[in-house]
Amino acid sequence: MYARILLVVQACLWGLVTAGGTVALAINAQGIISGHGAPPHGAGAFVADVVLLAVAAAMTAVSALAAVGLERRRAGARVAGVALECLMACFGLYLALWSIGGFLAGGGGAVLSGAAAACLLGRPARRFTRPPVLQP
Repeated sequence: MYARILLVVQACLWGLVTAGGTVALAINAQGIISGHGAPPHGAGAFVADVVLLAVAAAMTAVSALAAVGLERRRAGARVAGVALECLMACFGLYLALWSIGGFLAGGGGAVLSGAAAACLLGRPARRFTRPPVLQP
């Protein structure tokens, strides 16, 4: 239950990041096209922003699909959720250690993602995602 709610919240947050990033990227691209100059940090940074935006969109989709799969009690959703939460925990630790303002957000996100992964690895989650016929 906790992991499913966290996945829905994470999908919403990643969706907001994706939407905000798309708007910022469109404004930046409009400046490039109109001839007002290159992006603030060069074309390489612009390409990196596009890649990071694609990763954020993928995180949104995987979080939402894993949450729906958990609601439908699919075992594959639990495995996808564990993989996603481990990835997010590592990303949160990276933010906490290497970014100036990301200590609280990154550290807090890493702790929550680690807790969700631990919940999904536990016996109740394994029992929950099995079909009712196979449960002891």
